Amino acid sequence: MRGWLLIVWGIAAITGPLLGGAFAAYFFWHWIFLVKLPVGGVAMMLIARHLHEDFEPGNPQVDYAGEILVILTAVTLILALLQGGQAWAWSSRQSLTMLSAAGLLLAWTVRVERRAPAPIIVGRLWRMPVLAGSNMAMAGMGLVMIAPTSYLPTFLQSVHGLGAIGAGLVLASMSC
Repeated sequence: MRGWLLIVWGIAAITGPLLGGAFAAYFFWHWIFLVKLPVGGVAMMLIARHLHEDFEPGNPQVDYAGEILVILTAVTLILALLQGGQAWAWSSRQSLTMLSAAGLLLAWTVRVERRAPAPIIVGRLWRMPVLAGSNMAMAGMGLVMIAPTSYLPTFLQSVHGLGAIGAGLVLASMSC
């Protein structure tokens, strides 16, 4: 399954920016979202036809409180990091409030996850140095990968004057 996901990601990482740039340059930019319909339809057909998993019926426990807290913590921290230094100064009341709220939400998330019967984030995994280190490395790699793919096309178009297709080519070359 992981191999198939990596193949799909590789194809999407190269063709996505190029197609997105072409749609933005030659068609209406909102067509980018309409491409997902046939691609999603083909994906659903392939999943229905080829994905056969063993499933044991039961009564799964879902950690709804943990899910909500993880999302709120991530959204609050991301909003604080995106707006800090841009919409307001890092030392401003808004920035300090958002960062404090993210810290409190993180503490609350940890507390709820420690008591959950089926936690989203299993605490014992963070006590193993190898797993904790690899998780932190993956989080750092995610930040390093997401930031350029989010800001690079806008930077190339507004500062360097590239068109949408040129910015897509540069973004696609990062995935090779």
